[in-house]
Amino acid sequence: MNDAAIRPLCLELKKRYHSADPYLIAEEKRITVLERGDFKRQKGAFMVIAGNDFIFLNGNLSEPMQRAVCAHELGHALLHRDLCRGGFLEYELFNMSDRREYEANVFAAELLLKDREILEMARGGRDVAQMAQLLNVNINLVLIKLRQMNRRGYEFRLPRAVKNDFLGSAEDSVSL
Repeated sequence: MNDAAIRPLCLELKKRYHSADPYLIAEEKRITVLERGDFKRQKGAFMVIAGNDFIFLNGNLSEPMQRAVCAHELGHALLHRDLCRGGFLEYELFNMSDRREYEANVFAAELLLKDREILEMARGGRDVAQMAQLLNVNINLVLIKLRQMNRRGYEFRLPRAVKNDFLGSAEDSVSL
């Protein structure tokens, strides 16, 4: 799926379920979300096991980071389900040069972050780090959202590139 089609999908999900909550949407889509305490390097995974869909979250992460990871994995569930039978291997996850990981990150940014909120903060003089802090999300998620908004005609100056593995390591900082 091209990333231009991800936004309409997210808007449709928000409209249909009256929410941007990835946990609620997963439940409505019959995707079981489970916490795992044994993840060493990864924050989450989506797997199809015996025809059932599962999102696994690192139980050692903060609630805001779990929410972002849940949205990312929900993106995999909805965009890449056919590629997830039997699951991903840990080393494949969160490689931003991998199109699937990029699309899952775009999905998370589009689902969790509203254009209106970003625009209001930008007009109020907030920088990217301040936006991330106020929205309680990782700065890289805001950067992805801004990049997507720029592709739709906005002209945000992006202060830096997205950190490629921001959802890949077990680091839990919101403002990295």
